Amino acid sequence: MKKHVNILLGITMVSALLCACGDTSEDIDNSISTENTEAAVTSDEKTEVEVSLTENTTEATSTDVSGEATADGSFTFFELKYDEEKQVDLGGDGKMDTLMATGSDDTHYDLVINDQTIELINRDTNNDWEMATSYYVHNSEGDFIMSELNDPLNGWETTLYMWNNGSFEKIGSEPLGILNDEDSGVKIQGNEVVLFKSIQALSSWRGTKTFIYGKDGFIAKDEKTFYAADKIGLTLKQDIAFEDEYEAGQAARTASAGDTIYISTLVQDRIGFTSANGDFLGYLIITQPDGEYGDHFINGISEYDLFDNIVYAG
Repeated sequence: MKKHVNILLGITMVSALLCACGDTSEDIDNSISTENTEAAVTSDEKTEVEVSLTENTTEATSTDVSGEATADGSFTFFELKYDEEKQVDLGGDGKMDTLMATGSDDTHYDLVINDQTIELINRDTNNDWEMATSYYVHNSEGDFIMSELNDPLNGWETTLYMWNNGSFEKIGSEPLGILNDEDSGVKIQGNEVVLFKSIQALSSWRGTKTFIYGKDGFIAKDEKTFYAADKIGLTLKQDIAFEDEYEAGQAARTASAGDTIYISTLVQDRIGFTSANGDFLGYLIITQPDGEYGDHFINGISEYDLFDNIVYAG
């Protein structure tokens, strides 16, 4: 069994921090190259583009959660806060529509759009730990609602709805959460959103992918690779040689006992690492003979014998 740090309450708190506040709320097989490392999302990475929400606003790449809906062709989004009514022109027909996240009682969390109700949480059939956060998004393709459901026992799910013929219709979902960043706001952009999953491998961390969202639902920009959203540093107890398949013919890079190396990517059963100065070192192939609750092994060595500071939450 893993030497877990059992923090059930901690998971709930972390889950809540990973989601924006509300009243509730891997056929993986790509290689990493210098061309795609710029897609890696780290906690240090911040992309902020100020958006002027005026009649002349055109397609933007990022904004903050305070934006209001603007004319067709512009981009904005905002959180649908609990019991706070918002007025927007859905479909650009010149008529204002009403959006609100609300709960009729302690067991329900719903989205109310004019006379339409979308039920997100019904605690008569689910558990008391569920939380939901929803965002209204307008871009050049139309009007959307992006709703994240966070169940600490069963993980995340993000559902995308699009305004069509007078109501919001579900057009896609992913078993992932919406990445939040305390400095730059939710990672929703003009036609992209960064979604994450919790990964339990050589410590607990978050892997992220960037998705295109629109009338065709969610489409992953990179179907194969999860990038590390958390800067997880692990200190080696032994010397190690890395697999280095993306530069065939070159000698494998190595790291020595005492070195701290950082998780950067997950590609199927390979975890990629960088050095302290950010150089990509290569991959370590991991196995878990005893299933999802057994120790991970690298070249027959237990993760706890190879690294000095493995920490799991859960």
